Amino acid sequence: MTHPLILLFDFDGVVITQKALEFTASIFLKKRFYNWTNTEPLRLIDFARLFEEADSSNKLKAFFNIYRVYKKYIPSQWKRVLFFINFRKTFPKYEKYETLKPNLESILKELKKRGVIFGIVSNTSGERLEFFRNKLNLDDFFSVFISRDDTPIRKPH
Repeated sequence: MTHPLILLFDFDGVVITQKALEFTASIFLKKRFYNWTNTEPLRLIDFARLFEEADSSNKLKAFFNIYRVYKKYIPSQWKRVLFFINFRKTFPKYEKYETLKPNLESILKELKKRGVIFGIVSNTSGERLEFFRNKLNLDDFFSVFISRDDTPIRKPH
């Protein structure tokens, strides 16, 4: 007996584009107020993922993670605090415009015709994953959705 092929996808940057995160990062990197340092080797997506990886549904934990992660880039302690508050408020305003990655839908349709089963495993919150699940009709393609809220620890990077 053969089992069907099952493919698991990461969510951010694989299923959706992450353009909102990159756009928000570009806005903040242009602000001289933060006195940015050591940003030359970072691409926008690297900068944005630092924020994403340090984020948590627990606001206090997220604050301490981001405070620590951005120390190398924002020397001032109080400016890091302001960055945390402002970035966290700004990002959701643009996130609602996220779309599926280009050509993903046609690829998924073709593979689904061949009996491939798909799932999403992500470090994103369950609430956020549910929002995009409904907005982008992800149930049309994916059978399983696993968020950071469904597991005791986050998946490794």
